Amino acid sequence: MLTSEDPGTSVPALAGPDSIVAQRAMVLRPATQEVIFERAPDLQGAVASTQKLLTALVVWSAGELDRHIIIQEEDLACMPYHLGLQPGERATRLDLLHAILLGSSNDAAMALARDNAGSIEAFAVKMNETAVQCGMTHSCFINPHGLPDDRQYSTARDVGRLACRIDSIPGLRAMVNCREHAVPRADGSLIQLRNRNRLLLEAPGCDGMKTGYTRAAGFCLVASGGSGPERRIAVVLNSTEDAVWADARMLLFGASLVP
Repeated sequence: MLTSEDPGTSVPALAGPDSIVAQRAMVLRPATQEVIFERAPDLQGAVASTQKLLTALVVWSAGELDRHIIIQEEDLACMPYHLGLQPGERATRLDLLHAILLGSSNDAAMALARDNAGSIEAFAVKMNETAVQCGMTHSCFINPHGLPDDRQYSTARDVGRLACRIDSIPGLRAMVNCREHAVPRADGSLIQLRNRNRLLLEAPGCDGMKTGYTRAAGFCLVASGGSGPERRIAVVLNSTEDAVWADARMLLFGASLVP
């Protein structure tokens, strides 16, 4: 059942809410963080690679995005998604940010965290401090990529608040809307990244943000779209491989957006 954040407040109906498969979901207006729609918004659990939005926010806030990072062997200990750079190769912080947001590269997340804080543990402290600043009061983060850890959790509401913060930063907002990005290598070749968010191509008006999947989190998607007072952010957690796209499309462009 879908409920209002305030039981005494009427929430605008969206077309076909009973067809939403996601176990946890949230729709907000990013400018005001007004809740339009929610399902189990405060239920804690894994959120998979959607937490890379938080990793990106910490790294972005540190600046010096043209600084090069040397990839180390320890960065590669995080299957399955790898950018493909080998130990000793270099990439800028900006290129590695594209790698985590478009290609969901776990090795890039590890390299960024190590570069930013010196260790994954120290970076997790920064993640949690930044999360609190975003109003994420029911979350705990242990690693920069979202791979399983029983100590790590968040909620649809908290992920929505994080997404609103990302949406307020023009550079990050542009990055999550980027369809492709090429990462140069020392030998002159390029690693071609393609955004894993299918809605960017399939749903006109969608302009971000981040996919995710683990067994515990199910198929996840944070999606943004629209403009002005009709702009929305939709958080879909614990959906299925087929339903996650339809869930997000319905929540992002539901009936109340249609004149």
